[in-house]
Amino acid sequence: MVAYLVDVVCYWTAMGIDGWRFDMPWCIEPGFWRKITQAALKVNKNLLLIGEYWREPLEFLENYPFHGTMDYIFREKTIQLLNSEIQPKEYLNSIAYKFKENEKIMNCWNMLSSHDTPRLLGQLHRNVSKAIVAFTLQFTLPGMPVIYYGDEIGLFGGKDPDCRRTFDWNETHWNRRLWETIKTLIDLRKTSEALSNGDIRIIRTTQNGFTFERFTASESVKILIDLKHYKAVIYVQKGKSMPKGYIVP
Repeated sequence: MVAYLVDVVCYWTAMGIDGWRFDMPWCIEPGFWRKITQAALKVNKNLLLIGEYWREPLEFLENYPFHGTMDYIFREKTIQLLNSEIQPKEYLNSIAYKFKENEKIMNCWNMLSSHDTPRLLGQLHRNVSKAIVAFTLQFTLPGMPVIYYGDEIGLFGGKDPDCRRTFDWNETHWNRRLWETIKTLIDLRKTSEALSNGDIRIIRTTQNGFTFERFTASESVKILIDLKHYKAVIYVQKGKSMPKGYIVP
């Protein structure tokens, strides 16, 4: 059976897929997954291997041979922060500092919704300003931003299966403020080495917000999060040029 499953994974990997997301991998012992991942990486050394996991990703990655996980802790803590259920310091301790412990956190999926959870906008009581701050954190903190389809237009959905509604193709129903903001964040992330691979430094933390920096040797991106008015500002500085500021709408 193991050999058969290894063959299946290698077959589809050879067909040209870019990665695998494995469902509930903790239900099978790590040795099985080592055989799967080792064989798949021989077919494509650049393959991305992600495992589903609902708890602290670092404890999982210590035992399982994946590049990263679906980071549900990021989702949980971000929603708690924006609903004033935890303080900024606790949020940063649980999210930002994980990068210092294990660089595999860069490969974990920063998620705000999924097919198994209520959608973001509902969890934030339909507050679009809160949602924009959440997306700003998703794209600027260490990790891989992964958007669940429809969140970018403000699609609403409760508990599973309501969170799996079909995409609304009627553009008059879209939340344009959310849509345009996410396009800006995507463009910024694509052009910023600091946001993709840079280190992180916490600059200041108060009860009403915090400021942090993502940086490389040649680029600095500073992110200011205002939790009183639910706003975010991003400053980008490359080389010795003056910072370029983005006020997230």
